[in-house]
Amino acid sequence: FQTAAGNAHLKDCKNLKGLMLGQRLKNGSLKASQPPSLTDAVLPVLAEIAGLERLSLDEARLSRAGLIALKKLPKLKRLE
Repeated sequence: FQTAAGNAHLKDCKNLKGLMLGQRLKNGSLKASQPPSLTDAVLPVLAEIAGLERLSLDEARLSRAGLIALKKLPKLKRLE
């Protein structure tokens, strides 16, 4: 299970070209003790990985407004 604290360390991976993140949601929901780890809050962190070319965000709870942060990725070719 990913955590927000764990996601924060991703920005230190400056040479990362591809990243797949996902969160398995049982029956489309989370237990109260497990807040979603893939939310809009992680997008600015990912936007700091300037060399990122491929990004896959499975079963994430993201908004259109949050996804705008990814426009800062100059080399991003594929977003799933």
